[in-house]
Amino acid sequence: MNTHQTYTLASPPVKGRLLGGWAALSRGTFSIAIFSIDVALIVAMSCCTGIAYHPFVYNEPGVVSSFIQVGVLAASIFAISNLFRGEYRLPNFFSFKLHARRTIQLWNVTLICLLMIGFLAQNSAAYSRGWIVTFYITTLAGLVVLRFLIVRVTGLARGAGMITAQRIF
Repeated sequence: MNTHQTYTLASPPVKGRLLGGWAALSRGTFSIAIFSIDVALIVAMSCCTGIAYHPFVYNEPGVVSSFIQVGVLAASIFAISNLFRGEYRLPNFFSFKLHARRTIQLWNVTLICLLMIGFLAQNSAAYSRGWIVTFYITTLAGLVVLRFLIVRVTGLARGAGMITAQRIF
């Protein structure tokens, strides 16, 4: 007869209805927060680059609603693709190794999709090529820096004991 306790990486099941609900809520909160931050960053960068670029180059303000539309479309493509690929799960944010490559790849695909949609809708003449390139480069840099910061904060929270590896596995 074995009297040793078995040790596993899994956390014990949460007892009680309230605690079980809180555990399920907190697991999904991280993914929802990162998803929302991605969407907000992309839409904000679209608006900021458009508002800054058009007066600088054309000496007239651009149409802010078109900047918002492009930002929402780009954010939809990028964030939903990340969601289906499982990129927003907490264990993915313990290491930065693959984030830069995955982000660059998906942001390139997002740009290609935006260009295809603009071509097929025959309204790409309404958008400045210079603004699209500026939006692409600044948002790509913003997304990579954002991923680095999230990985760093997640690592600090893990080191402080706020996030435990036991509950993740």
